[in-house]
Amino acid sequence: MDGAGKISLVKGVAYGEPYDSAAADLAVRGQEIDARNAVLMMHGARIAGEGGYDMRSGRLHGHIEGDGLVLSKFRTFAKASPNADGTLTLVADADGTLEQPGLKATAKLTGSC
Repeated sequence: MDGAGKISLVKGVAYGEPYDSAAADLAVRGQEIDARNAVLMMHGARIAGEGGYDMRSGRLHGHIEGDGLVLSKFRTFAKASPNADGTLTLVADADGTLEQPGLKATAKLTGSC
């Protein structure tokens, strides 16, 4: 099965966290699924990336970048650490499998925690 399209969601909740919008260009070629131009807008911040998964081999790859993620605006963080805050910048890459994703990430936290 081959196909392509765009998915766009507005004003939703994922894992208990509200978001303003989520969008991605999706393509399916046989057993491979790819997402390009993926953008998640939430709490005044933008997280962007791309990635893919090969169902036949179980291999995945991906890249995400996020900047200006104010931790106190995230419900999960605020519940766990109500008096802590900070702003997170994140760049992460994965190249592997679900069991061994080959994750490499750089995160910078500014502010007080």
